[in-house]
Amino acid sequence: MEPKKKGNAEERKQAKDLAIWMFNDPDVLKRHATSGMDKSVYTGDVVPMKQLQEFGWKKFNFMIECKTGYPNNTPSFWNYEKVSDWYRKAKLEGNLTGQNIILLICQFKNRAALVFTNQHFDGRIMFSACIPIHLNNGTFEYVYVYNLKELLKREFKILFEGINYKGDT
Repeated sequence: MEPKKKGNAEERKQAKDLAIWMFNDPDVLKRHATSGMDKSVYTGDVVPMKQLQEFGWKKFNFMIECKTGYPNNTPSFWNYEKVSDWYRKAKLEGNLTGQNIILLICQFKNRAALVFTNQHFDGRIMFSACIPIHLNNGTFEYVYVYNLKELLKREFKILFEGINYKGDT
Protein backbone atom coordinates (compact mmCIF):
# COMPACT_ATOMS: atom_id res chain seq x y z
CA MET A 1 0.00 0.00 0.00
CA GLU A 2 1.36 3.42 -0.89
CA PRO A 3 2.38 5.63 2.09
CA LYS A 4 -0.44 8.22 1.75
CA LYS A 5 -3.16 5.54 1.65
CA LYS A 6 -1.49 3.71 4.54
CA GLY A 7 -1.43 6.92 6.59
CA ASN A 8 -5.08 7.67 5.81
CA ALA A 9 -6.07 4.12 6.80
CA GLU A 10 -4.12 4.43 10.07
CA GLU A 11 -5.86 7.76 10.85
CA ARG A 12 -9.28 6.13 10.28
CA LYS A 13 -8.32 3.20 12.52
CA GLN A 14 -7.06 5.48 15.28
CA ALA A 15 -10.19 7.64 15.05
CA LYS A 16 -12.43 4.61 15.55
CA ASP A 17 -10.33 3.15 18.39
CA LEU A 18 -10.15 6.51 20.19
CA ALA A 19 -13.90 7.13 19.72
CA ILE A 20 -14.70 3.80 21.35
CA TRP A 21 -12.21 4.51 24.16
CA MET A 22 -13.41 8.06 24.86
CA PHE A 23 -17.12 7.89 24.02
CA ASN A 24 -18.02 4.19 23.64
CA ASP A 25 -19.27 5.15 20.17
CA PRO A 26 -17.14 4.36 17.08
CA ASP A 27 -18.66 7.20 15.07
CA VAL A 28 -17.90 10.23 17.27
CA LEU A 29 -14.37 10.79 15.97
CA LYS A 30 -13.31 10.66 12.34
CA ARG A 31 -10.24 11.25 10.26
CA HIS A 32 -10.23 14.95 9.41
CA ALA A 33 -11.34 15.24 5.79
CA THR A 34 -8.37 17.47 4.97
CA SER A 35 -6.05 15.53 7.31
CA GLY A 36 -5.78 18.47 9.66
CA MET A 37 -5.19 21.21 7.08
CA ASP A 38 -8.50 23.00 7.82
CA LYS A 39 -8.17 24.66 11.21
CA SER A 40 -11.54 26.45 11.36
CA VAL A 41 -13.00 24.64 14.43
CA TYR A 42 -10.65 21.84 15.39
CA THR A 43 -7.22 20.99 14.14
CA GLY A 44 -5.47 17.63 13.92
CA ASP A 45 -5.83 14.38 12.04
CA VAL A 46 -8.69 13.09 14.22
CA VAL A 47 -11.62 15.37 15.13
CA PRO A 48 -15.19 15.03 16.46
CA MET A 49 -18.01 14.53 13.96
CA LYS A 50 -20.96 14.33 16.36
CA GLN A 51 -22.38 16.87 18.77
CA LEU A 52 -20.23 16.57 21.88
CA GLN A 53 -23.00 17.94 24.08
CA GLU A 54 -24.72 14.56 23.75
CA PHE A 55 -21.82 13.15 25.78
CA GLY A 56 -21.64 15.98 28.32
CA TRP A 57 -18.67 17.68 26.67
CA LYS A 58 -18.54 21.44 26.07
CA LYS A 59 -15.42 21.32 23.90
CA PHE A 60 -12.95 18.86 22.43
CA ASN A 61 -9.66 19.68 24.17
CA PHE A 62 -7.64 17.02 22.32
CA MET A 63 -5.25 17.73 19.47
CA ILE A 64 -4.74 14.31 17.88
CA GLU A 65 -2.02 13.83 15.28
CA CYS A 66 -1.15 10.48 13.69
CA LYS A 67 2.16 9.59 12.07
CA THR A 68 2.69 6.26 10.33
CA GLY A 69 5.78 4.66 8.81
CA TYR A 70 8.90 6.81 8.91
CA PRO A 71 11.40 3.92 9.25
CA ASN A 72 14.33 6.38 9.31
CA ASN A 73 12.82 8.39 12.17
CA THR A 74 12.18 5.74 14.81
CA PRO A 75 13.08 7.53 18.03
CA SER A 76 15.65 6.35 20.51
CA PHE A 77 16.55 7.58 23.96
CA TRP A 78 19.12 9.97 22.49
CA ASN A 79 17.56 10.79 19.13
CA TYR A 80 13.95 11.90 18.94
CA GLU A 81 14.22 15.14 16.95
CA LYS A 82 11.58 14.22 14.34
CA VAL A 83 9.09 13.44 17.11
CA SER A 84 10.02 16.77 18.71
CA ASP A 85 9.26 18.55 15.41
CA TRP A 86 5.87 16.85 15.14
CA TYR A 87 5.07 17.58 18.79
CA ARG A 88 6.01 21.27 18.50
CA LYS A 89 3.77 21.62 15.44
CA ALA A 90 0.87 19.85 17.18
CA LYS A 91 1.29 22.02 20.27
CA LEU A 92 1.37 25.23 18.23
CA GLU A 93 -1.72 24.29 16.18
CA GLY A 94 -3.58 23.01 19.25
CA ASN A 95 -2.99 26.32 21.03
CA LEU A 96 -4.70 28.16 18.15
CA THR A 97 -7.97 26.29 18.73
CA GLY A 98 -7.75 25.69 22.48
CA GLN A 99 -6.93 22.00 22.07
CA ASN A 100 -4.37 21.82 24.85
CA ILE A 101 -4.20 18.05 25.38
CA ILE A 102 -1.77 16.70 22.80
CA LEU A 103 -2.00 13.09 21.62
CA LEU A 104 0.70 12.47 19.03
CA ILE A 105 0.26 8.86 17.93
CA CYS A 106 3.25 7.42 16.11
CA GLN A 107 3.29 4.03 14.43
CA PHE A 108 6.89 3.44 13.39
CA LYS A 109 7.70 0.56 11.05
CA ASN A 110 7.69 -2.81 12.84
CA ARG A 111 7.21 -1.18 16.27
CA ALA A 112 4.37 -0.85 18.75
CA ALA A 113 2.36 2.37 18.36
CA LEU A 114 3.36 5.07 20.84
CA VAL A 115 1.50 8.07 22.22
CA PHE A 116 3.48 11.22 22.99
CA THR A 117 1.45 13.48 25.25
CA ASN A 118 1.68 16.35 27.69
CA GLN A 119 -0.46 14.36 30.14
CA HIS A 120 0.99 12.54 33.13
CA PHE A 121 -1.55 10.13 34.60
CA ASP A 122 -0.24 10.19 38.19
CA GLY A 123 0.40 6.48 38.60
CA ARG A 124 -2.81 5.34 36.89
CA ILE A 125 -0.56 3.99 34.13
CA MET A 126 3.23 4.08 33.96
CA PHE A 127 4.81 5.96 31.08
CA SER A 128 7.54 4.28 29.02
CA ALA A 129 9.68 7.40 28.83
CA CYS A 130 9.59 11.09 29.62
CA ILE A 131 11.40 13.42 27.24
CA PRO A 132 12.02 17.16 27.33
CA ILE A 133 10.97 18.94 24.16
CA HIS A 134 12.08 22.48 23.51
CA LEU A 135 9.12 24.54 22.36
CA ASN A 136 9.15 27.37 19.83
CA ASN A 137 8.99 30.03 22.57
CA GLY A 138 12.30 28.95 24.13
CA THR A 139 10.75 26.99 26.99
CA PHE A 140 10.54 23.22 27.24
CA GLU A 141 7.81 20.78 28.13
CA TYR A 142 8.02 17.26 29.44
CA VAL A 143 6.33 14.82 27.11
CA TYR A 144 5.27 11.41 28.35
CA VAL A 145 5.47 8.36 26.10
CA TYR A 146 2.94 5.56 26.45
CA ASN A 147 2.31 2.34 24.55
CA LEU A 148 -0.95 3.02 22.68
CA LYS A 149 -2.33 -0.48 23.11
CA GLU A 150 -1.73 -0.36 26.88
CA LEU A 151 -3.25 3.11 27.16
CA LEU A 152 -6.44 2.02 25.36
CA LYS A 153 -6.85 -0.88 27.81
CA ARG A 154 -7.34 1.62 30.66
CA GLU A 155 -10.67 3.25 31.35
CA PHE A 156 -10.61 6.71 29.78
CA LYS A 157 -12.54 8.51 32.55
CA ILE A 158 -10.29 7.09 35.26
CA LEU A 159 -7.10 8.03 33.38
CA PHE A 160 -8.31 11.59 32.85
CA GLU A 161 -9.80 12.04 36.31
CA GLY A 162 -8.95 15.55 37.49
CA ILE A 163 -7.94 16.71 33.99
CA ASN A 164 -10.18 19.21 32.18
CA TYR A 165 -10.74 17.10 29.07
CA LYS A 166 -14.35 18.15 28.38
CA GLY A 167 -13.78 21.88 28.13
CA ASP A 168 -15.35 22.59 31.51
CA THR A 169 -14.19 25.70 33.28
